[in-house]
Amino acid sequence: MKEGLNALLQTKYPKTKYKYYSMAVVEGYDRPCFFTQIRPIDASPVNYNTRHHQVVFYITILQKQVDEEEMLRMIQEVQDLFGLNVKIEKKSLNVTDFDWQYAGTDRNVPEISIGLEWLEKIVHEVNEPLVERVITEKEMEE
Repeated sequence: MKEGLNALLQTKYPKTKYKYYSMAVVEGYDRPCFFTQIRPIDASPVNYNTRHHQVVFYITILQKQVDEEEMLRMIQEVQDLFGLNVKIEKKSLNVTDFDWQYAGTDRNVPEISIGLEWLEKIVHEVNEPLVERVITEKEMEE
């Protein structure tokens, strides 16, 4: 899923100009770049056959040089890119929340959080043999 979400970002911000990193990278990164992370919120069953998933996709943008106008434009472009729904492979993810704030020592690094949710079919493995024949008897009382 993260690969698909990053690929969506790369349609607007290509890898030829921007680098993409996981949150595990703490030094040696090149700017401009994106740090992305997925955090699970919920994975609870709805019924026997369906599970409800909620995650938050975090995007941190590090510019080459701090430029507030460009930063605000990029935040709006990311919001427009994700819209109300995102299709990743065969999954359709609903965008339930879009929020951003400033992070970093100087509070000049935009950190975007995007709430996503979807329903997933629960596949049940059947290991028991199928019933081939059923014999029933019925007794009548007088």
